[in-house]
Amino acid sequence: MRLTTIEEVKIEQSIFTDTWLFYKKYCHCQTEADFDRLIAESDELSKKYKGTELNSLFLQMQLAVMDQIEKNYKKSKEKGEK
Repeated sequence: MRLTTIEEVKIEQSIFTDTWLFYKKYCHCQTEADFDRLIAESDELSKKYKGTELNSLFLQMQLAVMDQIEKNYKKSKEKGEK
């Protein structure tokens, strides 16, 4: 078993923090402009972790968060139509 380095732990913590803050900021997107900002910020975050050993972790977490944001949006639209 390989030991985790302090640098890897710092990157992991950063990924979790960035992912949580991203979700918190965009979890209630309502307009096309909201989604445009979401995409732009997601692209910037992707650059931050590109080339790191934990890039795959970031991408998987970001995809899960964006999927949840989309579900939130669809759910809010369904409630609004009723």
